[in-house]
Amino acid sequence: DGIKAGDIFEVTRMIPVANSMAGGPWHLMRISLGEIKIFAVGESASVGRVDMEREPSSLPAMQQLTFMLGDQVQLKTHLPIQ
Repeated sequence: DGIKAGDIFEVTRMIPVANSMAGGPWHLMRISLGEIKIFAVGESASVGRVDMEREPSSLPAMQQLTFMLGDQVQLKTHLPIQ
């Protein structure tokens, strides 16, 4: 799918946030959890590792503060592997 070694992906999660204005409806907020850098690419899979992970104290209250199944990844930048 065009992924190359050195590519960096941002990992995000959508979390529900209550509208504090008079008990309004809940909204979904995208939270950036960190980045994954790809270091190996095969025909059907790519392998990467955590390149940057936000400090738990900088994140809003969530049950799981690290990457988990269901988080979204989006290509951030194409870089050559070093």
